[in-house]
Amino acid sequence: MADNTSLKTAVGSIVQNNGVGIFRAPGELRKLLVMQGISEECAITVELMLSSCPALANALAGGVITRSEANTLVSLVIQKTSLTPAVTRKIVGELFQGRGIDPSEYSIAGELKKDSDIGEKLSASLQKKGYQWSLIDDSEERMVTEARIKLFYDKWQDAALSELDRMAEAGNAESNYAVGEYLYGLSLKNGDQLQGDSHYVLAKHYMERSAKLGYGPAFGALAEMEILSPGGSLEKAAGYLRHPISIKGRDGRKWSGTVDWMMNYQYDNSKRANSVLIIILTALIVSVFACTVRPVFGIIGCVLSALCLGRVVFSKFWNKYLSHVPEMALLTVVWFLIILALL
Repeated sequence: MADNTSLKTAVGSIVQNNGVGIFRAPGELRKLLVMQGISEECAITVELMLSSCPALANALAGGVITRSEANTLVSLVIQKTSLTPAVTRKIVGELFQGRGIDPSEYSIAGELKKDSDIGEKLSASLQKKGYQWSLIDDSEERMVTEARIKLFYDKWQDAALSELDRMAEAGNAESNYAVGEYLYGLSLKNGDQLQGDSHYVLAKHYMERSAKLGYGPAFGALAEMEILSPGGSLEKAAGYLRHPISIKGRDGRKWSGTVDWMMNYQYDNSKRANSVLIIILTALIVSVFACTVRPVFGIIGCVLSALCLGRVVFSKFWNKYLSHVPEMALLTVVWFLIILALL
């Protein structure tokens, strides 16, 4: 992690240049922190905190914080991200100091100055206006957590899903994720045709909305959904997994297996590309020779082999998830033409 002064200074500079609204754009803030010289690890941790706990982002944007609110926010961040208390308190403290909030008014460790006239605990949760968040009371975070737990019990399931859906429609990122996760589980039980399954369609809608709101694990979920759906794009799935916090935190770790699968597929696909490349080059050489025997068949063989060669090169350097089935189909035609030319 970056030291206290450097992160505080970087945050202060970013806020001065971009305004306090930058806290509601965790991905953009991460990039700006790295540009300011903060380590990638620290910048990703900040993004994870802000996207997993929008209440923290809005407290930073609002600029008013009490000891009770600070401790509530720290607890929420720990719960949502599984980061250690020490790291959480350190980073949250630096963010508030960099934001310019007087540290004498509160203490992340929970010690309020004796001469402080701050009143009773203010409520700390999120009121939604479309997809915008603002700090109001601490009930909604508990409601989301409780509703997610109740989804596991049949007698409370309908009520919990209804409550989560209500908060999702109001713009709660985690609620959108929770509803999407539940519906995705139902779609997996319904068979292989995920793309046409109504549960799958709704699940993807909720996950896309959660991702739009900045909830990192939704990107991991969308990656798996893309992989498993008929006609899904592995390149698109890889794009989702490039989001730095797609597999971070309590929810994100669920999709870590998808990353492993993608890495293994990429490695195996690269090996397949090498084998296909050898076959293509051999077919190209033989097709050139076939031109001297039966020019028409030889020229067609050369053109098809060249197309295959271009596609394999493209897959090796620009799209490592590209399937090599089309090349093998074309090569079958090429070798058939070669045999006809040489008969």
